[in-house]
Amino acid sequence: MTDRSPSLLGLAVELISEILSHAKDISSDPPSRAKICILRLVCRQLKLITDADFFSVINLDFTRITSIDDHIRHLADGNTSASTHCKTLRIETRGNLYVTESLVGLLKDKSFTPSLARAIKSLQNVKAVRWEVQSVDLVQPIMEGLTALRQLEDLHLCFNLSSAGGYPEMFPLRQFSRLRRVTIGNVRGGEFLTDLTKQLGEVIVKSPLLEHLEYVWPNNKWPFRPIGQENNIFHTLVQDVSRGRNLPLRRLAFRGCSVGFDERTLPHLRNLSTLSICELASDYANIWKVLSEASIFLKGIAVDVMDQDLIRYLTSYSGLEELSMTCSLRSPLAVTSNLHSAQFYASVLPRHNHSLTCLIVVSALTNWCINPNEMNLVLKCQRLKELSITLDFDKICHGDYERIILTALELPCLRSIKVLTSLSHRTFGYGTGAHRYRVQTLISLESILTSLDIGKYVESSESCALVANQVEYVAQIATDGRMRFLKKRLLGDAIRWR
Repeated sequence: MTDRSPSLLGLAVELISEILSHAKDISSDPPSRAKICILRLVCRQLKLITDADFFSVINLDFTRITSIDDHIRHLADGNTSASTHCKTLRIETRGNLYVTESLVGLLKDKSFTPSLARAIKSLQNVKAVRWEVQSVDLVQPIMEGLTALRQLEDLHLCFNLSSAGGYPEMFPLRQFSRLRRVTIGNVRGGEFLTDLTKQLGEVIVKSPLLEHLEYVWPNNKWPFRPIGQENNIFHTLVQDVSRGRNLPLRRLAFRGCSVGFDERTLPHLRNLSTLSICELASDYANIWKVLSEASIFLKGIAVDVMDQDLIRYLTSYSGLEELSMTCSLRSPLAVTSNLHSAQFYASVLPRHNHSLTCLIVVSALTNWCINPNEMNLVLKCQRLKELSITLDFDKICHGDYERIILTALELPCLRSIKVLTSLSHRTFGYGTGAHRYRVQTLISLESILTSLDIGKYVESSESCALVANQVEYVAQIATDGRMRFLKKRLLGDAIRWR
């Protein structure tokens, strides 16, 4: 009898591609990429199918000098199908002294720099580029290659240079056009900053379909300055866009600069749905006033200041889906934010509890540390998928910790919860007493989380991810046969408010 059971190769190409796509995430499961490498060697059909997923993201990792030279030359010579399938290009230049010395050796090879430019130019189907610029050694050939990518829509540049002097001519940003998403981060230096801002304005003029704009400066130097056209960075960026040709901006994000909205910028905000503004060097009040008067009601907001103007704006409508409020004690408006926590839970949250899917309230300010009554108000946000809260170990009794966490787990759609602890004001610093208090706090929080019986709320480890002070916990059956949170791994240093 003939075996009629379906085989992998008998499936449609789209189905095979979908199956294999679940195994290509390098960051979460490194061995999975090796398994796809093996599949590519099985037969020509599987190679053709897997190549589209395998090469959809290419990482030019200059921290792995032993192999980067060969990769570059294969791309430059057209000896790989990667150039056809690549949609996202990531460029990694971070490294140690060994990498720097190895790069010097590569640069001595006169054929390497042209090969690098040709390799990037060969990726003509690339739509997104992510580049963290930490060295100027390879800037010119990389920029030569990137500016030749005609299908590029998403450009993400993050500058982490020790000094920004003398670099403007190395970054011909103005050569880019027709972009939909632009992120420029951590730009330092007066001349470099001025030149890059001017060039970014030229890019915006040549990108009529721009939907996403993010501009991040290093931490600003307070106090605030009155906002005007001469120091309004958003006004500067869009001032040369022809009147009547409004940008379809849907997301704006600014950090560290002066930002305000006025009659010239307002037409470009009509489609805005998400706004992120943090550590601004200007007053926030103008922003919420203009949006309210223009009846522009956002779906997503990320701020580091909760003032009366924002409270008034948020209570003027309903339908907010994502809200993030992260405030550091370094902010000059920290005291102002601290005064409005009760008003936020009593007035703002009820206006949006039917629509919120993400709520992040992370603050060193004690008034913003959640208590059981406020957690009951959060419980009314039945569509929440992501929740981040702060606990104050000095303000609430021990039993309240458990109630807050268990109440959060009652949210039916919750997929991620992050818990941070706000340390006592007397423990700020780096002394022995402060360190001892932090350690005791982390131990207490771990003891509370691992002792919770969560079987009633969590069905499996996939139901909800929990991170507390950068420690990841997973729901598993404990030795006593009950479902509990067990510590899985440390994601990084525990949060320390300054």
